[in-house]
Amino acid sequence: MLKGEKIILAVEPEYKILSKKFNRDIRQYVFTIKKAEIQFDRTANELALDKSILFSLPSEDIYDVGYTHGSEAVLKERVALLETKRKLNSK
Repeated sequence: MLKGEKIILAVEPEYKILSKKFNRDIRQYVFTIKKAEIQFDRTANELALDKSILFSLPSEDIYDVGYTHGSEAVLKERVALLETKRKLNSK
């Protein structure tokens, strides 16, 4: 092993994403997560902030959360830029 190299152990994921649905009220995707017999809902932003859940998901679910979180962030930024531009043009 090289100096500074990290060892990653394969661990069975504790959580699994069951579904992803768009919530029009909050304008975000909501993930339904399952752990054993418990199910709960979280947004991509909430999951991105909760490392204990995020790192206990299968890799494909982590990718989906990251992609969704990034896409939503880009859209929010674009809306903010367009709104700022509109305000500047109306003066």
